[in-house]
Amino acid sequence: MIGLFDSGVGGLSIAAEIRSRLPDADLLYIADRARAPWGVRSDTEILNMSIELADRLVAEGSSLVVVACHTGSVVALEALRKRHPGLPFVGLDPAIKPAAAMNNGTVAVLATHTTLRSRSYQTLIADHAVDTEVVGVACPRWVELVEDGITDGPDAEDAVAEVIDPLLDRGIGAYVLACTHFPFLQDLIRERITPGGVLVSPTDGVARQVDRLIEDRSGSGRTRIISTGREDGVVERVAGLGGLDLRGQDLTFG
Repeated sequence: MIGLFDSGVGGLSIAAEIRSRLPDADLLYIADRARAPWGVRSDTEILNMSIELADRLVAEGSSLVVVACHTGSVVALEALRKRHPGLPFVGLDPAIKPAAAMNNGTVAVLATHTTLRSRSYQTLIADHAVDTEVVGVACPRWVELVEDGITDGPDAEDAVAEVIDPLLDRGIGAYVLACTHFPFLQDLIRERITPGGVLVSPTDGVARQVDRLIEDRSGSGRTRIISTGREDGVVERVAGLGGLDLRGQDLTFG
């Protein structure tokens, strides 16, 4: 079984891509909606919450765990690997390396405050983008919108415009979606960016890494989702937007 966790529903973008690549795999996803958003919390809080959720996934029998959250990954991934030696953990870094390799101009990294202030973020720039201008932009409102199930309409359009429009004269060639919530807004983002600008999404790369590392490929194709937040239909709606069909699947709140 593949275990995944995120601060909320954003990681369902990763779960959907894994399901597309591994249709028979059993997935267990924890959405920590009761404590979302994580991007405004301290590193200590994020570490402790990540350990709690990862431990639960391991106790439930996960043979591989995906930290389907950039914020959780940059803070806790190393500690989780030390805590569970021998168990594969797949995390997310901002995709600065492939974005810089495009040689398409300035790179904009759209992320949470925690990701942008992390050592991992600075290391990626130093290692892979020393000759590329990298602009980091925190987008906390985007996370809140997706957590509320708002991925289109005037509020979402205004929030995307508020971030993207000031970047339009900066020569941005690649926009890195460094939060798993943001792929659910990618259609609106594409409408705003300069022609020729490229969106770099985390979903495919993570799914390919899981495909490489997973050993037990047997399963019934079951998806089980545990949400610590309220039952308001958002989990089902956002999962459907990602292409993850939850009909007949196990969705638990509490």
